[in-house]
Amino acid sequence: MTGDTSTTGTSTSETGRSAAGTNTTGTAGAATSGSPAIELRGAGKTFRTPSGAPHTAVRDLDLTVERGEFVAVVGPTGCGKSTTLTLVSGLEEPTEGEVLVGGEPVRGIGPDVGFVFQQDAVFPWRTVLSNVMAGPRFRGVPKAEARERARDWLARVGLSAFEDRYPHQLSGGQRKRVALAATLVNDPAILLMDEPFSALDVQTRALMSDQLLELWAGNSPRTAPRPVMYGCWHSCAGSPRTPRRRPKYRPLSEAG
Repeated sequence: MTGDTSTTGTSTSETGRSAAGTNTTGTAGAATSGSPAIELRGAGKTFRTPSGAPHTAVRDLDLTVERGEFVAVVGPTGCGKSTTLTLVSGLEEPTEGEVLVGGEPVRGIGPDVGFVFQQDAVFPWRTVLSNVMAGPRFRGVPKAEARERARDWLARVGLSAFEDRYPHQLSGGQRKRVALAATLVNDPAILLMDEPFSALDVQTRALMSDQLLELWAGNSPRTAPRPVMYGCWHSCAGSPRTPRRRPKYRPLSEAG
């Protein structure tokens, strides 16, 4: 998102309503009413290369994601999509500007934002059920309750029959569903996804995108759809076959 690179956002919102997948953000403000779910104000991030030279990944980025929106940040490799998501998650700090979640500055990693990474964020030595249980268990949820919640999410993503399998025994699409269930089982207020389906074949990618939209639209225990920010290089998510609403397209602020 630097230089002359521009991005296009796909957003879907419901009218009238407002790792094991890693859960992140340094503020509990994601549930604060009256402010956008995510806001970047003139945000930028510059890294140092091995030679010591500066490399600007994101520059002067303004972006607002409202509550209940599904926003896709689309752009070519290297334009700053992943960096933007890591700034929102608290995994990286901006070198300039502000990043806010629920109206509060992001100050490190916390429990309110779920992050689904490009690579399979699963424990290879754990079974499918154990992978999905891991997040709740790390947060102190009793084992029986964590197992019940994990089985509920495995049923939602169609993997109930595979709970005793290990990741190497699953297909690529199945592993992605495990990672998605392992993130959503923690009931994050905001979901970030960094090209999560890019390594899948076209048919599986389309199926996974549709399933993601179905989970987002109707299967959350929260009273309204959680905001989703989705970075991708392909035409992602905003399928005309979206089950409960059609996506609408809006430009995100051009950076640079």
